[in-house]
Amino acid sequence: MTTPQLILAVLVLGTAILTSSAAGATPNPQSTPAEAGPVLTRTVTVVKSKAPWYAFNFLLVREFNKVVPVYQQVNGLEFKAFHSIATKEGKFFGGIYLWASEAQARTWYSPTWFADVERKRGRRPTVDYYALVDEARFVGPTFDYRAAESSCVTVFAHALTPAQRPQCLLPQAGLLRTYVVRETNGQEGALLLFATADKAASFLKKQQVQGYEWFTTPVLLNNAR
Repeated sequence: MTTPQLILAVLVLGTAILTSSAAGATPNPQSTPAEAGPVLTRTVTVVKSKAPWYAFNFLLVREFNKVVPVYQQVNGLEFKAFHSIATKEGKFFGGIYLWASEAQARTWYSPTWFADVERKRGRRPTVDYYALVDEARFVGPTFDYRAAESSCVTVFAHALTPAQRPQCLLPQAGLLRTYVVRETNGQEGALLLFATADKAASFLKKQQVQGYEWFTTPVLLNNAR
């Protein structure tokens, strides 16, 4: 197979992988007050699928963008951050989803969805559910996430301490939005979307966050405007 043929094959297979699961300027977040409050019914899901060897970042971004129109039509999906993450087990990709309700999320992740993804990818994805306890947004409702997305990262800070929790819900340099969630061990964690990696790293260091996951989130979809 020639080099052009290999590249074409990679792009075609990459599109199939993403669609199977789907069947700028740096903002100043401190300029907008946070909108925060208790939320009882909404749910966050984190989906991870093992990435094939050829899933280079530029290819993932290209394929993420191709399926954005599909996710714009998903019932109950308020926000999605398309992600990739490097772990000890290798590279994974997927999404961090904010749902209007757990019921709508579970309707989307049906047995048929899992079977279809596993058939096309050769491996079953993982879907972790987290009850949304609190949230805060530090940009206005008309903020253009697509214009800012290319440099964005999301950190999942686990087992928040009493001192760390309130800081996650206050304006921080580069912080766009926060989800405080209930983790499976009964503790609370926070998913924090930052405009840049350096702002995220600075926050983690300042708050002395020890346990966290680091997601590159270069494509963002805001359905709730």
